[in-house]
Amino acid sequence: MRDIVIGDIHGCYDELILLLKEVGYSENDRIISVGDIVDRGPDSVKVYEFFRANPKHIVVMGNHENKHANQVLSYSQEIVKLQFGTQYKEFLEWIRNLPCYYETDSAIIVHAAIEPGFSLREQRKEVLIGSTSGEKYLTKKYGSDDWTSLYKDKKLVIFGHRVVGDKIQVYENNIYGIETGVCFGGYLSAVTLPDLKRFSVKASKNYWRAEMEKWQVPVLQSKPWRKYDLEKILKEISKVRNSKQLEVSEFISNVENWFQSLDSLYDEIKEALEFRASQILEQRGSESFIGAAKEYEYSIFLILARKNRLEVENLRNSLTTPEKIFQLSHRLGLQVQDPF
Repeated sequence: MRDIVIGDIHGCYDELILLLKEVGYSENDRIISVGDIVDRGPDSVKVYEFFRANPKHIVVMGNHENKHANQVLSYSQEIVKLQFGTQYKEFLEWIRNLPCYYETDSAIIVHAAIEPGFSLREQRKEVLIGSTSGEKYLTKKYGSDDWTSLYKDKKLVIFGHRVVGDKIQVYENNIYGIETGVCFGGYLSAVTLPDLKRFSVKASKNYWRAEMEKWQVPVLQSKPWRKYDLEKILKEISKVRNSKQLEVSEFISNVENWFQSLDSLYDEIKEALEFRASQILEQRGSESFIGAAKEYEYSIFLILARKNRLEVENLRNSLTTPEKIFQLSHRLGLQVQDPF
């Protein structure tokens, strides 16, 4: 049985299948992925299903899987979440059980790095998977010295994460870097064990560039605009305000108009609260006003209105998301448009 160690696949399913043909894959072989099987490429779901359906194969956790597991989603993860749809929860459960390293008789496989001088059990997860905190830790501790130059153990290490060029890079200290940038239009590469033969197939295009443009509108549409605080909405608008893609420009223009319309609601809400306070005062009298006001969830605003101390700024400080604005508007009987 051979072990076929494959670099970062990043959702490039077609290249995965081509590479396996190039290697001469058979059912007797075992595939070991260095991680980052998803994100950036077009077929993350297919790659996941391939490994999920073949439990003898091994996937080491990469920083991209870790982002999903921790729900720290940047653009590429937001795309994949949409691609998975109802399968996303199942995917999260699966990746949370991935190992941070895998050791065979002939090699150690990690996603990003190994801290020299420490056993595998002593390794930091953030170093192994290549998270930002792990990279900062290595830089702080070892300065400009790369871990590949400090590793002195005899056992072979195979890693991905860092694009090393169009070809597999072999470092002096018995280390193979096999991430050759398939999702950027480069290559998907593999090393077989124990014979250390190298294989690569060329990507048909720069998938990440195409995916970024293809998914921009769906990702924008999927964002929880109603739940964002108002400052977050402004930041999201500013990110794509100058987009040259017509659909993006139109969508974000609608968001911006909607956002600007929210500000006028504060004045309407203030007037409605003052009117509601006057009704309570008329119906229940001044002595019973506070008790009657406390029957409402927004009693603090009614009490301020009764004292002529309610200001729009009070509402802005409290109603910090569109959802909160709309909830109070509806409770006060105001008719407002809520496109999201």
